[in-house]
Amino acid sequence: MPPRVFLYLDSPAGNWTGRADRADDVIIGSSEIHFERIVVPTGNNLKEEIAAANQNLMDVFKHGDAAAAAACYTDDAQFLVPHMSPIVGRQTIEAVWKSMVGHGHTLHFKTLELEGYDSSALDIGQYTRKDSAGVTLDEGKYIVVWKQVAGAWKIHRDMISTNLPKPT
Repeated sequence: MPPRVFLYLDSPAGNWTGRADRADDVIIGSSEIHFERIVVPTGNNLKEEIAAANQNLMDVFKHGDAAAAAACYTDDAQFLVPHMSPIVGRQTIEAVWKSMVGHGHTLHFKTLELEGYDSSALDIGQYTRKDSAGVTLDEGKYIVVWKQVAGAWKIHRDMISTNLPKPT
């Protein structure tokens, strides 16, 4: 296994420590994906690859394409959302995405921690979902386990936790 590069914030002031330079923000199109802590094998393009996979999901969400959103998942993926039983399998995940997408709605991810392994990665961060007028509909935290399938990064496990109170 190649040597690893560790980057992490060592204080609330944002001081970086580790064996590498500070990881820059990734900007793809008009969206930004920020990385606070990254653990990847040296020489790996994991940061950019996961940023691109996240950007793809944000793009298809904005266009209301539930089938394309579901295609971002492995066949046996699990989507773990608040107040529901686990959603298992790409077809079932597509049905849930159909209920969540709205044309012009946006989804934004901010990766706080990224750890890479041989053919998988762990992505921990925050999300915000807005309607077409820019009103925040939901915001919270996520943990995603990514898996490489035929050379592409797919979501294998996706767990979100809203910061909003439980609906009454």
